Amino acid sequence: MYEDNSNFHTGSPNGMSNGKVVWDADDGNGDMEIFLYDGQNIIQLTDNDVDDLAPDIDGNLIAWFRDGEGVYAFDGLTTQLVSPTPYMYGDHLEVSGNQVSWIGKWQTTSTDGVFVASIDSLPPNADFNGDGRVDIEDIDLLRAAAGSGDATFDMDDDGDVDDNDLAILVEDFVLWSRDGASGMGTAIGDFNLDGSVTAVDLALLQQHYGSTGGWGAGNSNCDDMVDVTDLLWLKVNYGTVVTASGGQVPEPATMGLLGLGGLTLLRRRKRCCAGEASR
Repeated sequence: MYEDNSNFHTGSPNGMSNGKVVWDADDGNGDMEIFLYDGQNIIQLTDNDVDDLAPDIDGNLIAWFRDGEGVYAFDGLTTQLVSPTPYMYGDHLEVSGNQVSWIGKWQTTSTDGVFVASIDSLPPNADFNGDGRVDIEDIDLLRAAAGSGDATFDMDDDGDVDDNDLAILVEDFVLWSRDGASGMGTAIGDFNLDGSVTAVDLALLQQHYGSTGGWGAGNSNCDDMVDVTDLLWLKVNYGTVVTASGGQVPEPATMGLLGLGGLTLLRRRKRCCAGEASR
């Protein structure tokens, strides 16, 4: 018999299947993480600064709530977000076969409901650094692998890593968060990952324009420079607001502001170059 009495969080259920046990516990850093006993060893499945709660297991499939984000699943190989908010408020999560069910609360109406997700196979693992979330660090890891054939970052399985893989990562897998809501997948140009492309993103691009930088500095593709290509991508998506249900709401009335900001930025760059040439 195996026994471990350390750090159990008694308020949430455990799950057991075929000699495997899952539970949530404080990892010593003040937040709850998911642990798996696989019959021989204890494995910590999550490691982040938010609470992961209420796990269940059936076979190799494990699912749980992540506070403020949604329902996650682990299939023995990869961990992925199954359903973002508004579906995460609730408890009584259960796993059966390839299905995950839970009681949740609609964010818009605050009414309870039962939700079921079928998981035939999890999408490609986009959490490249294994920290339990897909964010700017993962975007920049993919950007750094551009031009290689590293299958880890080849999101479209075409044999190379390029801007197409970056677009898939950002538009389908990256986690955004804004005003208490969150979701999976945002627009190219959302450099602060708040689910919208706004003047905040333009300011980040302006600040680093003409220099090297990553996604958080306004670099929307796989090259090293923050330049006019990144500005054009931002202009294409400027005003887009991603909703928790996965939709995108464009606001074209704001495009004129970007035109003025972009014009100023380009003029600044031209003046700089002209000054350098005259020296």
